[in-house]
Amino acid sequence: MSAPPTATPPPGEGCPTPLAWEQVLATFRDERDEFELRTSWGNVSVWEYGTGSPLVFIGGPGGRGDLFALTCYLLRDDYRSIIIQLPNAPRRVPVEQRPAGWGHLVQQAIGARQHGRVPLFAADWGARVALQLAIDAPDSLHSLDPAGMSAGCLVVVGRAAADGSVRRIVT
Repeated sequence: MSAPPTATPPPGEGCPTPLAWEQVLATFRDERDEFELRTSWGNVSVWEYGTGSPLVFIGGPGGRGDLFALTCYLLRDDYRSIIIQLPNAPRRVPVEQRPAGWGHLVQQAIGARQHGRVPLFAADWGARVALQLAIDAPDSLHSLDPAGMSAGCLVVVGRAAADGSVRRIVT
């Protein structure tokens, strides 16, 4: 008995061709727009890629925005991805003040590019910065998706019942 013939899916159906990460990264690097924002903490690199509504990405301070290359590549037809690369904090800045300082840098970068309220995806220490930004400047964000906060990072946010003001403790 012979095996039945294998059915071939019609064109446009079935599994897509796998993406070669080297090609995606090269395309992302070649086609992105790059800007530098000079600050007292160092330069903030801002990369923009794709078309459509803005979608902001931040990773850990001192990290590389290439972390988001594949995501931005896949979203390029629907979103203008804005990758903000934060510098390391100056040593003179106390550790407990760094998240607010980095949050201010994110605000400056978003404002410099005139994007208004934006959805923000943040990974690693960038998630901690994003939560601080949500507390300090909630009107700058449309939505927030913090992911993969570093181990040992405790964030407690609460509201004072009497006056509705935000009480923050970020350690």
